[in-house]
Amino acid sequence: EGDMIVSGSDGFFDNIFDQEILGVINESLGTDEAAKALAELARKHSVDVTFDSPYSMEARSRGFDVPWWKKLLGAKLVGGKMDDITVIVAQVKTVVIPDDE
Repeated sequence: EGDMIVSGSDGFFDNIFDQEILGVINESLGTDEAAKALAELARKHSVDVTFDSPYSMEARSRGFDVPWWKKLLGAKLVGGKMDDITVIVAQVKTVVIPDDE
């Protein structure tokens, strides 16, 4: 009862961290507001070329990065990932079904 369920597309999870999701959920007044705020934050991150996104961090961990000469200058692969962003937020509620007698 009361648990929040967040489901989203890869474009959502590639651009937002778990702690950000928790923060938005805790600050939102309801599921609709939370879903809109999460989608907007993920969209904002997706176009931010300086944001060290979950996507860019995972890419670097798998060996994808900027060319070696850019690394010498201190550069690294960063930025969000532009993609479709879909998010659904639901809250678990108890439903009482009356007995038919």
